[in-house]
Amino acid sequence: MKQIKVPIKELSDYIELWNGIFGLTDSEIRILTEFLRAKLTIDNSDVDINPFSTESKKQVAQSLGRDDFSTLNTYIMRLKKKGAIKQTNDGYEIHRILIPTSDDKVLIHLVNPNE
Repeated sequence: MKQIKVPIKELSDYIELWNGIFGLTDSEIRILTEFLRAKLTIDNSDVDINPFSTESKKQVAQSLGRDDFSTLNTYIMRLKKKGAIKQTNDGYEIHRILIPTSDDKVLIHLVNPNE
């Protein structure tokens, strides 16, 4: 078994690493990256808010340079349809494999099926 360490410099790099599963566009990756950034910020605070709440959408829209946060709803529906997020009782949550456990690097194990 061969191991490869892939350095992760940006959250978008991590999402792109898994994008073969989800088939996200560049715009969807940018938007999901900002929602992931919001989720990680919320997780490290005392605030109990869903990263897809109206307040979070306003912050994500602002960080993306968008005037109207409601345009993000179309992207949220696309991300849901592609499986990158799922609907819960509290709103939405990001697919667990898209949430990095370490911001340093990802270890990939390559297995030869013939071995």
